Amino acid sequence: MNERPTKMFKRSLFKAGLLATLGASILATPSSASATIAEATARLLVSVGVVRLAFPNLRDRSDWASGALAPDQGTAYMERFERGVEYVILAVGCDNARDIDLGVVDDEGNMIAKDEAPNAEPVVHFIPEYTGRYRVGVYMARTNNGEAAHFAYQVFYLTREH
Repeated sequence: MNERPTKMFKRSLFKAGLLATLGASILATPSSASATIAEATARLLVSVGVVRLAFPNLRDRSDWASGALAPDQGTAYMERFERGVEYVILAVGCDNARDIDLGVVDDEGNMIAKDEAPNAEPVVHFIPEYTGRYRVGVYMARTNNGEAAHFAYQVFYLTREH
């Protein structure tokens, strides 16, 4: 990642922090529903709506994916990212998910972007320096009851603002 982000990118980082705070408060509503993929997917849709408030030029880059992970377990998705394009990646957990981490690693093993905040709604926002394949890792750090929890995941890109 560039050591000196552009003014637009700095503004976008501020927006990302704002949307993460807003999204966490919206998604922190308690529920006694069982942990399901449908629940995680519904939360992803709410998160996408919140992100679009901060980034009106957000576009779907891929279909969403979902799964279940036990505490201290992760999974990875291979993604192709284009140089210079702004990307936003979201992962959202069900009620049982307590802490999900999200990271993007290049083909040389360098961490490009990550969200390790202690919540179940990680968001990463980055601009790749080169076109290529990257590994996006979703890691279930903790759950509320020690059992597996469901998550949903999606990649977005930002169109240029006019």
